[in-house]
Amino acid sequence: MLYRQLENLYGLDEEEREVIDNKLTESTDLIFNHFSRVKNKYFSSDCGAILDPLNSTQYCILLYKLSKMVHQKQLADKLYLLNKVLNSCDIYHGIDLPQFFLPEHPVGTVLGRAKYSDYFVFQQNCTVGGNRGIYPTIGSHVWMFANTSIIGNCQIGSNVYVAAGTQIKDENIPDNSLVFGSSPNLIIKQRTTDYFEKRSPFRL
Repeated sequence: MLYRQLENLYGLDEEEREVIDNKLTESTDLIFNHFSRVKNKYFSSDCGAILDPLNSTQYCILLYKLSKMVHQKQLADKLYLLNKVLNSCDIYHGIDLPQFFLPEHPVGTVLGRAKYSDYFVFQQNCTVGGNRGIYPTIGSHVWMFANTSIIGNCQIGSNVYVAAGTQIKDENIPDNSLVFGSSPNLIIKQRTTDYFEKRSPFRL
């Protein structure tokens, strides 16, 4: 399926097919380890992790990881563009997402060159970007709910939920926080670490 999609949209030569073959083989353990951490019932069964190319979330993750692994810019660009076409999200291979991340219905999401940490979750219409050339640093276990943005010189702590519709620009958010509103008038509510552990979509 992947080869047909790439061939039909962008063209694919034999050398590129061979590169993808090799990287798919290399990435199997990596992908299954990733999926085994996700609590979603479509990611695993009693027999272990599941890779279903008809699951758009899984396919989004696979295409991004492949685009990072191929080390050939033209082929990486094709995989990036295919992900953009199929899933309507902009996750360029030049950005470094963490080992474990989860796109939940990521239509309309654009992720820029921030520093990301493990267990990052993003939903639809999320934006991470720069302001005057400065990009955010995002801690672990950060969840961007729908229609949120983190822009510019932001230090986002670990265990932070960015509530739907929240816009953060050039502000710091402490660990263990729920964030609401828009900069510079954000509302920050503190919660315990246990609060976030119970609600995490990952097996920790």
